[in-house]
Amino acid sequence: MNCKKLFHYHEGSRGKEVALEFFKDFKGALGVDGYGVYDLLDKLDGIMILCCWAHCRRYFDRALNHDRKRAEHGIEQIGLIYSVETIADEEGASYERRAQLRQELAYPIIRGLEAWALNEQEAVMPKSPIGKALGYLLGHIRQLSRYTTDGRYQIDNNFIENSVRPLALGRKNYLFCGNHDAAEDAAIIYTFMGCCKLAQVDVRKWLNYFFTHIHDYDEDYSRDPLELLPHNLKQKGIL
Repeated sequence: MNCKKLFHYHEGSRGKEVALEFFKDFKGALGVDGYGVYDLLDKLDGIMILCCWAHCRRYFDRALNHDRKRAEHGIEQIGLIYSVETIADEEGASYERRAQLRQELAYPIIRGLEAWALNEQEAVMPKSPIGKALGYLLGHIRQLSRYTTDGRYQIDNNFIENSVRPLALGRKNYLFCGNHDAAEDAAIIYTFMGCCKLAQVDVRKWLNYFFTHIHDYDEDYSRDPLELLPHNLKQKGIL
């Protein structure tokens, strides 16, 4: 498996210029949260945005104390959508089979949820909690539905959010990196650590090997330093 993870830092900004520059050469599917900048990427050739059902559900969770009946219906339907993933997991489904299950079982539920939201939206205040929940669902329904087309796509961003949680906790503890250069260096270290975790490689062993052998590449330009990435070393049986 080609295991890679990347943390990127750009002077503390998540602005549209940063996203457009970072993904200018990217082609493929991107699983994202509801951050508005990603809507711009969806308009670029070769990029398909997949929105996160966990984020969608959170809007309905927040609306429970405001409009329990509508919020519970939304949560229940999203739960049914997730139940299809459970069926696929229990089957040990291939990517092709997972996509088939999603198309046959999950997609009709999504379409029904969309029709219900369109009908209910006219009866609620747009800026109320339930209005925001319905608005998020309807505003991102195309991107929310796309995961059903390919079994390789994730239904939500929970895996990524869990991956960045240590970074968020660390930020609360040490507050700042000191300057932009230090923050960029931290992003590089987090990237290496994330790659080790994905490849199931011990970080300390990888660091020892990396620092022992990195200068082997100083003079020999025929060699590629990417050979030292954790998943490549594991494939060679070195780690």
